[in-house]
Amino acid sequence: MIPQIPRSVLPEMRWPAIVDGLAADMMGLQFQFLLTERLPADELRTRQFSQLDALVEYCARTMPFHRERLAAAGYRQNLPLTADVFARLPVLTLAEVIQAGSRLHGLSVPTAHRGTIRGTVLAAGRQLTLVATGLHAFFADSFLLRDLLWQETDFRGKWARIAHDPATVRAGGRGVREKDWGPAVATAFATGPSVGLDTARPVEEQAAWLQREKPDYLSAPPATLRALAGHLVQRKLKPPALAALRCDGIAPPDLAPLCHDAFGKAPIVSAILPEVGCVGLQCREHGRLHAMSEGVFTEILDASGAPCAPGQAGRLVVTPLHNFAMPLLRYDTGLTATFGPPCGCGRALPVLEGLGSTPDPAGSA
Repeated sequence: MIPQIPRSVLPEMRWPAIVDGLAADMMGLQFQFLLTERLPADELRTRQFSQLDALVEYCARTMPFHRERLAAAGYRQNLPLTADVFARLPVLTLAEVIQAGSRLHGLSVPTAHRGTIRGTVLAAGRQLTLVATGLHAFFADSFLLRDLLWQETDFRGKWARIAHDPATVRAGGRGVREKDWGPAVATAFATGPSVGLDTARPVEEQAAWLQREKPDYLSAPPATLRALAGHLVQRKLKPPALAALRCDGIAPPDLAPLCHDAFGKAPIVSAILPEVGCVGLQCREHGRLHAMSEGVFTEILDASGAPCAPGQAGRLVVTPLHNFAMPLLRYDTGLTATFGPPCGCGRALPVLEGLGSTPDPAGSA
């Protein structure tokens, strides 16, 4: 496939493109990703700890909730964060996050982090008030763009998304219609149109909407894809031909064969947790799920809290690196995973295997 070329801000300078503002920021991150995804493991970890040091220093200086936990783990302000100190920090459960409430909300977020966004998300089936910086949201967009570039997506096509957000709720059964794919892509690239429908619409309505819109790409959460695929198979309905089907969330093992029966293809997985962001993306070459190390620090721990060896399953614990509005230090996702062997695609980002829910997620009670 011919690589996508950014949209130039100068009409008389169409190629190579000249970009500025947010588009320049986005393309700058994509350029860095091309370098960081090939870094040796030790160098990647050093870069992560550099960012962790900045995040932890902010937490210790401005947030009593984290300050107490960090002090108990042996952290001392004005000294670099060490791996030993970070490993002694207690794992943070979802129950603790909900109980802490506003005590986990940063009160003096740096102004350069582009303000804050507040909303309610579902984490492991429980409502959670999430506060995120504009910069954290920008990183989320950057990982979506990275994902689409990895998959050699043709931005000229029509994008359809079934998701729950205020715009799709207000639109009801008719859905929303936009001229482009949204800021993650259209900030820097020319795109085709996009359409959206709310996840709460009946599955029959979703199937009819899909037949009407005839998109080139469809993305939806795992539960929505399962219900839609099951409906199509049961009713023997033939959906429009899709260039790609995408799953926005943690895909259960039975989803791929069901989607293959319904759509003729398995979904591309973006492992996204609403309270955390993008945890992993699937490479095109081998279908392996790579941890997004530029956005989250990922640990897999055994029952005693010790790091699991490669190939050993354990609790998936993550620390989002850029959300200073609601820092989650060593957050237990309620998922299990395994660090797999290196991927043949050549990217050095850790491989996550066996990603799934724990039988009794920590902190869910």
